Amino acid sequence: MPNIAIREVNSMLEMNYKEKISQVIKLFKFYDLSTAQVVQTTATTERQARKNLGKQSLIFIARIRLHPIVERSRNWGGYIHD
Repeated sequence: MPNIAIREVNSMLEMNYKEKISQVIKLFKFYDLSTAQVVQTTATTERQARKNLGKQSLIFIARIRLHPIVERSRNWGGYIHD
């Protein structure tokens, strides 16, 4: 019986991890044919990025995954410790 519970938990964690990966915000770059310029926006999917820009004449150029910046110093009580 415990093996079944462990498998269920593992499966739930794996699904949750896959959902988080798909929700990572990315920077999308497009070439706008109407203005002959590169435009960019952030979104989770290319479809959402196109919707954010609201233009029909876009050619996809790049998708860049954005990573949060983590500071290496530890901050506690207003003091910085290395």
